[in-house]
Amino acid sequence: MVDQDLAGTATATASSGEDQGTLKQVASEAAGQAQQAVGSAKGRVSSELDTRTTQVGQQVSSTAEDLRSMSELLRNQDRAPVAGLVEQAATRIEGLGRYLQDADTDRMLGDLEDMARRQPWLVAAGCFALGLAAARVVKASGVRRYTQRTQMGVRSQSSVGTPSVPVGTPPVPAPSPTPAVHTGPTTSPAPPVTPGQVGL
Repeated sequence: MVDQDLAGTATATASSGEDQGTLKQVASEAAGQAQQAVGSAKGRVSSELDTRTTQVGQQVSSTAEDLRSMSELLRNQDRAPVAGLVEQAATRIEGLGRYLQDADTDRMLGDLEDMARRQPWLVAAGCFALGLAAARVVKASGVRRYTQRTQMGVRSQSSVGTPSVPVGTPPVPAPSPTPAVHTGPTTSPAPPVTPGQVGL
């Protein structure tokens, strides 16, 4: 009887060990698939970012060409100082366009990290500006959503039988209280009396 119990325990332990081995194998495969999915997603994002920055770089380069043309026009109109400033701006913008076209995502991130080490205040100011821009976008989208919800509420009320108000109609102000109108005879105030006039 004891031998049968020991044999049953050994069998249960062996099957439990096999289950744990199977669980470890499944977990390992799941982790591998997750890493592969993350790597694939990073690759797609990086590729998309490279494509977008190349397109932006082409647009920036086009802007630089337009500035060069404007600089030539200004030189022809005898506005050399202004033309020189426009030419400098065109040169810098052209360099930025070339950088955006040529650089990949890894190079841009590395350059950004280097700049953050050299000029942390510039990066902090840039982050602050981006934060303000993001706040404005969020605020604008919140106003848009509120307006849409309000319009949806007006539309749903009109279907119930409540008169609807066209969208964009300013609210009707509440009537203001009218001042009391005195209809009796009007009297003007008496002139002030001075001490020399008392005996008249």
